[in-house]
Amino acid sequence: MNANLTLSRLRLARWMPLKFWAAVFWLALFVVLPTSSFAAQLAANGSFEANNGAAQPGFTNWTIATQPGSAGSFYAQTGVVGPLTSVAVPTPPLGTFAAMSDQTGPGSLVMYQDIALPSGQPAMLSLLLYVQNRNAEFHSPPTLDFSVVPNQQVRVDVMDPAANLFDVGSGVIRPLYASSSATPQISSGYTNLSANLSSLAGRTVRLRIAVANNQQGLNVGVDGVSVLTDAALIQTVLASASGSPQTNQVNQPFPVALSVQLTSSGAPVSGQPVTFTAPSSGPSGTFAGNATVLTNSSGIATAPTFTSNGTVGSYTVVARTGLMTANFSLTNVAVGTPTISGAGGTPQAAPAANPFALPLQAIVRDDNNLPVVGAEVTFTIPASGRGTQFADGGLTATSTTGSDGRAVSPAVTAGVQPGVVTVLATTLSAPNSAAFELTVLPGPPAPVPVLPLWGLGLLGMLLAAFGGRMLSHRRR
Repeated sequence: MNANLTLSRLRLARWMPLKFWAAVFWLALFVVLPTSSFAAQLAANGSFEANNGAAQPGFTNWTIATQPGSAGSFYAQTGVVGPLTSVAVPTPPLGTFAAMSDQTGPGSLVMYQDIALPSGQPAMLSLLLYVQNRNAEFHSPPTLDFSVVPNQQVRVDVMDPAANLFDVGSGVIRPLYASSSATPQISSGYTNLSANLSSLAGRTVRLRIAVANNQQGLNVGVDGVSVLTDAALIQTVLASASGSPQTNQVNQPFPVALSVQLTSSGAPVSGQPVTFTAPSSGPSGTFAGNATVLTNSSGIATAPTFTSNGTVGSYTVVARTGLMTANFSLTNVAVGTPTISGAGGTPQAAPAANPFALPLQAIVRDDNNLPVVGAEVTFTIPASGRGTQFADGGLTATSTTGSDGRAVSPAVTAGVQPGVVTVLATTLSAPNSAAFELTVLPGPPAPVPVLPLWGLGLLGMLLAAFGGRMLSHRRR
């Protein structure tokens, strides 16, 4: 028995080095080779582009339920009218279609999707919502039963999937939106709703959009539903990229478009909706088109042309995506006030440490809105400009306006730190400044030293042979 035991030990000892060094090989392969992580999109068909056809109910990956006796449903809406009653509504903000409730009589409608949130991962929910109540006000009793009069309400909830579809009590894990008597009858276009669902990691939740109406028509539009799981995306930064501060005469379009940049750990985040909102009264203005836009490949979202209204004063336009906001400081001045504005070279981008393609151009206008000749304009790069500088290495440059009222800066060289730099142009004859958006793009990534696979294999074989020789020597 002792001889057999000794033989077994020898066989085990002879076998162990091979397995050990094989494990070393695969461990080295895992450590040396670079890996990547990607944000996971958990919401399916959040754009509602997969549907049963225009003005038809039903969407892929979504379930619609109605209280018996209800008139209406959630339909694929496109264009500028409702899917069923042809009431005027905004165009879908992100594509050809949005999901929209519509009805020819009273009812209670629910549309939902169940979403499994992975354990140990953060999760961010966002969506775009539009509400148009054709009744004078909302009525929100603690039920979605349309036989309870009056009942005219809208809800967006994160729910327990085990709860009744029409529950508004304990089955609601997190209410995202609930209309009340103070809710405006008609929302100003689609607006962002968002919630951090990280505390619910490891659970399956139900996203429910509910409508109950027995007073008048009630249209609810939904688009851009997104549930992302990635820590970096939840720690994103939304910052004003251009257009702030600006001063402009009343009833005139602002010369520099309002834009923001969305970044994650310094890298741009594309394809995310950003909504720009101006004050509804007092000094303000209006956008020329849909004020919800997607970030581009540089993470930048640019609003449509913004025109000041007839009220003099300062105000703030807010850009919002998810839980993040960025502010724009704008001022409307009376006709007859001189102004300076950007006329070229904004926005633009250049790789780190490379020159920007275009110089910066500012135009100065007098109190009659005519070009000013011979005005001295100073262009200033902020000290926090990520290393960006003029061709002579300075942060300021001065130029004089020509016959067209334009002043042109020297060439500008991008810094070495990726991000957005706002350069300002000022002149003594105008109380405002002109802003220029310059984006420093990341340079090529540094090469990662990687040991070739054949090198790892050769290393493993050498180590295995060396281990076997040591074992043979020990047995002698």
